[in-house]
Amino acid sequence: MSPTKLKILVSIAGVLLLCAIVYLPGYTKYQDLKARAGELRDEIRRLEVLNKDLEGKIARLQTDVSYLEGIVREELGLAKPGEVVYKAKPKAGGQRAAIEE
Repeated sequence: MSPTKLKILVSIAGVLLLCAIVYLPGYTKYQDLKARAGELRDEIRRLEVLNKDLEGKIARLQTDVSYLEGIVREELGLAKPGEVVYKAKPKAGGQRAAIEE
């Protein structure tokens, strides 16, 4: 191989090495950001579904009195005047045992 061809070959190899050194960190950063963007898109979809579900619950709470009453009874433990609420205490094994007034 002639010295001129060898110089050209070494120069090309040097340029390729320099390009790899300069562009490789940027490319890996791009790949990381691309993966993160995918994760964020998935999170957005999940939150949109959750938001839709919550909007439905809000609409039911505003329009459906029996639904509202059920939520109030279950989550707040409230009762109508004159009603008695019985709550069962769980046993150590997870079964309900005693009834408390």
